[in-house]
Amino acid sequence: MPTGYRAERPRAPISERPADTSIDHRVLPHWAISEEADRKDPTIRFGGVDWATDAHAIAIVDEAGGAVDEFDIEHSAADLEELCRRVDKWTVGGVAIERPDGPVVDALLEASFEVVVVASRSVKALCERHGTAGNKSDRSDAYVLADCLRTVGHRCEQGRTSSRPG
Repeated sequence: MPTGYRAERPRAPISERPADTSIDHRVLPHWAISEEADRKDPTIRFGGVDWATDAHAIAIVDEAGGAVDEFDIEHSAADLEELCRRVDKWTVGGVAIERPDGPVVDALLEASFEVVVVASRSVKALCERHGTAGNKSDRSDAYVLADCLRTVGHRCEQGRTSSRPG
């Protein structure tokens, strides 16, 4: 086919997204027709734990990304129980952490929380996105982990932990 006939040349689709419409034929916003629509629940919170040897920082964010609770716990059995109590108080839908094993993960799994492992390099990139890369603190890392779970948690399926590591 000659290249001069643009009207006859096959074209790629403008969008890969299906053209879903509502009853009155207005195009629905992307969040209403995606996986993210299932996560839009204003009562669900998301947790992030910045793991350390002696103490751990925890942040809990709401659906809008606002911090609703931030606290630190020591690495002891009593404080791990306190962690689970406080996370349960906020109806947390999942907890993001960089480490896939250890007493913190075990305590969260035993309390029936969904634990999502986020790679350290991803957290580093997210800190840069949040503007906290040069101002590193354990609480800001915990916030970034919780916010990561809130915004892109549906993409972390392969990192989900649903039972105690063997």
